[in-house]
Amino acid sequence: VFYCKLLEEANRGSFPAEMVNKIFSNISSINAFHSKFLLPELEKRMQEWETTPRIGDILQKLAPFLKMYGEYVKGFDNAMELIKTMTERIPQFKSMIEDIQVTGTALVMLVNFSI
Repeated sequence: VFYCKLLEEANRGSFPAEMVNKIFSNISSINAFHSKFLLPELEKRMQEWETTPRIGDILQKLAPFLKMYGEYVKGFDNAMELIKTMTERIPQFKSMIEDIQVTGTALVMLVNFSI
């Protein structure tokens, strides 16, 4: 949600969209993986929980895709530095961040808990 809001503002020319993509790294891929593969598998398993009370087999099957989380985590320090730099240098970005924080969600929390 917040990635989309920032990207939408960037596409209006307020700040470079490339910077938003660098902050959130591969979050689009992670979101697609969650919505198309992981979540449906887990929802199906919850329906079958009485007869199949486990999820390890699902995680094992999808393990090759879980590597994308490592990429996201590796970029954390760079994302934090980029947020700081953009907040200091780009008034429109700072304004967007302040608007997001007014809603009770800090961008730092978004980067930490997007997955």
